[in-house]
Order: sequence, then C-alpha cells, then structure tokens
Amino acid sequence: MSARTSFWRVLAAGLLVAGLSESTAALIAVSTGNPMSGQVLSTAEMESVLFSRLNDERRERGLKILLRNPVLDEAARKHAADMAGRREVSHLSSNGKTLARRLEDLSVRFLTAGENAAFSETFDASFIHDQLMRSPDHRANILNPAYDRAGLGVVGDLASGYFVVEDLTEELVERPTDEARTEIRAAVDRIRAENKLLPIPPDELHEPFADALAAKKAAGLPLPEIPRSWGAVRILVLQTPVPDQIPASLENDLSERYDGLAVGVAFGSDPGHPGGAYTIILALLLPYQSSNHNVRELETILLERLNALRERANLPRLRIDPRLAVEARRLAGRVSMTETPTSEIRGSSPDLQVLGYLTEDPSRIPDVVEQSALGRVAEMGVGTTPYARREGDRRPVFGFVVIFRPSRR
Repeated sequence: MSARTSFWRVLAAGLLVAGLSESTAALIAVSTGNPMSGQVLSTAEMESVLFSRLNDERRERGLKILLRNPVLDEAARKHAADMAGRREVSHLSSNGKTLARRLEDLSVRFLTAGENAAFSETFDASFIHDQLMRSPDHRANILNPAYDRAGLGVVGDLASGYFVVEDLTEELVERPTDEARTEIRAAVDRIRAENKLLPIPPDELHEPFADALAAKKAAGLPLPEIPRSWGAVRILVLQTPVPDQIPASLENDLSERYDGLAVGVAFGSDPGHPGGAYTIILALLLPYQSSNHNVRELETILLERLNALRERANLPRLRIDPRLAVEARRLAGRVSMTETPTSEIRGSSPDLQVLGYLTEDPSRIPDVVEQSALGRVAEMGVGTTPYARREGDRRPVFGFVVIFRPSRR
C-alpha cells in the first residue's frame, strides 16, 4: 500500500478531538472528509493558520479579536508535547494538572479560560479547525465573547500525527493598588447610595496596616491583632478578581453607621483563584463608645495615631516626656466647656506648644494637632479628662491637652 493510500485510510478513521468549556469537557470522534493536498506545513505554520482561522470566525460574528500570547503559546505547546508523549488526548496533564493549574504555573492572569485539544494525522490546519467548529463544545470555546487572548501548540509530524492545543483566556489585568482601592471605595459608596446612606469617610491613616492585613490574608498567614489605637473596628475580608464587584452578602454589613473606612488591597493567586484575585480588607471604624477605653488608654491611642502620621511622612516617632505628660494632665482639667474646639493654652514654658480641645469622639484628632505633630518636634505629653455630660446628652465629653516640645536640631 502506498504512503498516500495509507494516509487517506487513516484520515477516514476520523479526527479525535476533546474540548473544554469552563467546567465541562467532551471527547468525541468526528468523521472527516478529504483534506486539502499541498506542501507539508511545519508545526509553527500550522499554529499560525489555526490562529488566523480563530480570528476569522470571530471577526465574521463581530466578536473581539484574539491577541496571541507567548506565555499561552508556551502552555499550549507544553501540553501538546505532554499528550504526544503518552499518545493520549486529555485536558489533564500526565501529572494530573488541569488547565487552570497549568496556567497558574506560568503565572498567567485570567478571569476565565478554555481549551481545545485534538489529534490529527493531517497537517492541514484549516481542516483541523473546520472539524473543531463542527463540535458544539469546541465551537463554543472559539466563539466565546469573553476571550481576548490565545495560545497555540502543535507537536508531531506527518509520520506520527499531530497533537493540537488551543488555550483561550479572558485576561485579568492587575491594577495598581491605589487604582484598585479607588474602585473598591466607589463600589462601597454605590451600595450605600442604593440604601440612601452617605459615603463612609476614608481612613487613610490606617490603610498601610490594612494593606499589611490583606497581604497576610492573601499569603494564607494568620492576621495580627488589630491595634487598640483603631478603637472599635469591624473587619470584612473578601477575594475577587474584579475589585469593583462586592458580594451582595456584604450589603447589610456596609449599610450601618461607621466613622471611617480603611481599605487594604493585595493581589495574588490561590487554589480558589488560580488566575489571580484581589484580597480586600474593609476595616470599618465603628462609632466611638465611651466604655471602650479608660482615659490613659485614650492618651496612648492619640500618641499612636500621631506617630502613624509621622511614619507616613518618614519622620521619627514622638516620645512621651513624663514631665510633659504630668503637665498635660493638669492642664486638661482647665479646658473650658465653652472654648472653641481647639485652642492654644499657656504652658509652663514659652518654648512649648500647648493645644487643648474638646471632643465627644476621641478617635478624631483636630487638623491643627495633626499639623503640629508633623512639625519639628521630638517629645510630647498628652492628658485627657472626661467632663460631665451635657444636659440632655448621654455622650461624655473629653478634654484633651497635647504639649509639643520643639526638636533641638
């Protein structure tokens, strides 16, 4: 029997193909017709023809054109070689890895992915493509409107046949952290607006720690204890490949009253999101409750918040001077209930800056105090005194005094 006669006889036995569309796979045999004759194509040329035919189909239907991705090419070729090595068409590699795991190994970022796998004894790539288009599962992959990237792999020769793989993905583009954070805040604001609630004020002071929480969660590490300087806080954790999509299950949590929102963001992949996802920490600061802290703890909280500001500005931390602390506590009792929210108070030395203020919410620090803390100061003292409640008001009022000593440098 001539080689040509043998070639035709094998083709008549059929083209073996397998297709993966999201979570389903099918293995089918398709009866073939006569292939086109002509010069034998190289595997690289077969890949190019297959890629062109993919986009021809999509272009005719007004679908977005696929871009060829070299990393997806690598994934497809590796899998085609793996199938050729065991003479088997499968969506599982010889070591049991799925398409998602194989893409994850190559750090491919994707939202969705699909794969067409086939074996043919013809080098005619257009013929192979036509057979794939006749199979519903493979056709669905080729015409999936979500896909925007493709990788092609062909391994084999005319003597032993060709193993063909088409890997298709919807690319996931990792956004810069601040851009993702902005989208998350906007999503939270939309949920609150739908419930006729005002946006939650941003708490940028605590976002570096929120980012650290997100990074630990993304790495599967235990979360550290929340600093007491945060006051009462509710932590919500979610993972999503699209940062502006917040699950409806969190709507009730986001519809309560909060004094601030710190958003932490980290990007990475895990078994649940092999194509990549954002780990998001929503740190929601609850309204201050007077029973949360005693006055000494409130002084410590104020110190830690001012030092957090200085660390963000790359300034050394402030130290508490015990003598300044004693004076601040003495002066705290002299802050008048009728004074303006923040005022200068005469201290024991003209070199000292002494600021006093009244507040019903010790977690909020006046701008003038924050600005002074970012100046050329090295030591400070803090004092606070709870005042009697105003008539008809159940919330206590606190008088704070902060003393800054200028740096000698």
